[in-house]
Amino acid sequence: TVGVGNMLPTFVEAQRIAFINRKTLLGASKAEIKLDFENVAKQPKGLPANHYAPFTALDLPPNEIDSLLDKRIKEFKSQLTSHFPKFDYYPITAQFALLDMAFNLGTNGLITKFPKFNEAVAAEDWEAAARESYRPDVSVDRNNTVRNWLISASIAANPMRATRAALVTKHLTF
Repeated sequence: TVGVGNMLPTFVEAQRIAFINRKTLLGASKAEIKLDFENVAKQPKGLPANHYAPFTALDLPPNEIDSLLDKRIKEFKSQLTSHFPKFDYYPITAQFALLDMAFNLGTNGLITKFPKFNEAVAAEDWEAAARESYRPDVSVDRNNTVRNWLISASIAANPMRATRAALVTKHLTF
């Protein structure tokens, strides 16, 4: 992956992105991109990004990272709106939680792997969604952030639930 979680399954996909040479700051050639891709592919998977830097000569400029991220967020938002027609009317923290989960799982993964979560979201039952939002492959902090966003959505949707939500949050720490 590059930037903020942009998967590049092949060097051809990588060649569609505006990498720059770290030393010259000039746009990278297709050959340079292929070489970096192959060098990274030889390394162990799943390590922090800084592990791979010594095996590469290219970087993504910040504006390219931002552009890729903006594009992905728009794609996920469109997909989520197709599945949850009221998405744009959900509390903003519920939208954040859904975007985070879609970003991590892919929209299809979110929809197919979390049926109880999807039922809760469709019913706008944010407390139930919070209970069903746990993902085993992400950090405790990230799971707790998503859970807290959903609890916050519950409070935003019904401020009278604030006391109940505080109790639920206390007992839902992952």
